[in-house]
Amino acid sequence: MSPGFDPKRGNGMSRWPWLTAVLAAVPAASPLGQEVIHSAFISGEQLARNIWQPIFFAVVVAVIVLMMIEWALRIAISRWRAQKQVSLSPREKGERGFNG
Repeated sequence: MSPGFDPKRGNGMSRWPWLTAVLAAVPAASPLGQEVIHSAFISGEQLARNIWQPIFFAVVVAVIVLMMIEWALRIAISRWRAQKQVSLSPREKGERGFNG
């Protein structure tokens, strides 16, 4: 279970940037992504490797930056929700004021 997901609180949100990870994995698994990876690392032509390796690494860095932004946003939203729940009185939460 993810450290950001707490079923007792019911927030239903993990801190792992899964959306960015999935959106990055789909193009990498596509035929075009496989061809870029092949051209960058496996190609027999030095020119092709020299062209595609910087492009590949730039995309990897961009994905890592996007994952860090998503992670930071998820932490901020999680803290905001927790602070919002703490600041609400029982009446504002919709709970009854008696035991029963």
